[in-house]
Amino acid sequence: MIASDDNDKTLPEDTWPKALQLRTGALTQQTDLIRVVCHEAIRIVEKTLVTEHAWPELNKGMLYKRQVLLEAVKLLHAKNTGDDKGQQDALYKALNSRLSNDERFVRYIGKWVCNSVTSLLNALMTCLI
Repeated sequence: MIASDDNDKTLPEDTWPKALQLRTGALTQQTDLIRVVCHEAIRIVEKTLVTEHAWPELNKGMLYKRQVLLEAVKLLHAKNTGDDKGQQDALYKALNSRLSNDERFVRYIGKWVCNSVTSLLNALMTCLI
């Protein structure tokens, strides 16, 4: 799992619902919910890099990651129309809470989002050169 910081006041991993618990390994090893939130966040970052904010300030990186991930959760929650809407609502509420309060979680999954976008931009630059 994720190494613990001495000053970290976040809840232990096993206190979160199973769908929100991080697993050892890459994004492909994570739960469906975490993967879909990351992929939605990647789409948001790609769109905003092109249409709104090409150079987000690095000193605000954590804030930017949190905002993008929360926006991804909001968009996915709005799309949710399944039969298990009550259960999904509870998961999205818990995920929203975790993203708002758990810096380590945001840093961990935000890394996958940013690394994916960076890889895409590097491939684009290679193609253009």
